[in-house]
Amino acid sequence: MNTKKVFRLVPVSEEQKKWGIYLTNCGYEEVGAGFQEYPLKNTPSKYQFNWKTGRLINEFSMVYVEKGRGIYSSEREAERFVEAGDVWWTFPGLRDRYCPDKMIGWKVYWVAFQGDAITRVFKKFFSDEDTVLHLRRPLEFELAIKTLVEEVLESPMDYPFSTGAKILNLVGRLLELKESREGNQHDHSIRKVQSHIVNHAFSDIDYKKLCKPFGFSESTLRRSFLSLTQMTPLQFQISIRMKYACEMLIGTDLSIGEIGQKVGFTDCNYFTRVFTKHAVCSPKAYRNKNRARPKNPEN
Repeated sequence: MNTKKVFRLVPVSEEQKKWGIYLTNCGYEEVGAGFQEYPLKNTPSKYQFNWKTGRLINEFSMVYVEKGRGIYSSEREAERFVEAGDVWWTFPGLRDRYCPDKMIGWKVYWVAFQGDAITRVFKKFFSDEDTVLHLRRPLEFELAIKTLVEEVLESPMDYPFSTGAKILNLVGRLLELKESREGNQHDHSIRKVQSHIVNHAFSDIDYKKLCKPFGFSESTLRRSFLSLTQMTPLQFQISIRMKYACEMLIGTDLSIGEIGQKVGFTDCNYFTRVFTKHAVCSPKAYRNKNRARPKNPEN
């Protein structure tokens, strides 16, 4: 991999500032394995930094790793590897630092921008404590950021206002990918809760305590579980109890009280009330109705 840095510092007019989103600079760099110094020599002085102190700039930016690997960290985030398919973002006034891997190098594209409108978007939708996203399917985002960078490098002054719109589009793509990842992780956590309920359905479950390992509040767990399963956690637990109660009413001669105890109810009357609400008939009526059905003839 060659070592080079190609970029454009973009002058900003007062009209662009009124527009609310404006590009300040963008470019790409390729850093080959075994490089001797970083940042590269042709990096503008305001963006130069050393590893000990990092850098402090007054811009938002997005950096996409097309090839290779490196390290990124900020004053609010510990060092972490970034690799091909990763994108990270930065906030104005947040000290950070980054460097390609000495053994591998990297190729990254970046856009830096400012403006009142984009400030509102970033503060509302993006965190400055978890700023790296791995893109499972990066090609669409990669094409968008590379196209934007290449257009600006070719003709930086031609379309200053539509460039702002393209930045917003790029930020929107990143937000959609970010929320999709978090949604998948969130759903995975709910599935783990669901599995726990299945395995402990006949016991008393402390739902407040169950929330803690997943970082949920009790209300968030209830709302998310309802969205994913169309039931609250307690309704889901009761549905499992009722399923097994139905099977035992048909397949065993256990008394109704004994069946209630086996599925987690110590009070027979309470079990009968819950079952009747669930099955729209009493346990006794359910047993009589289903046992009276003729069996399917055997083949």
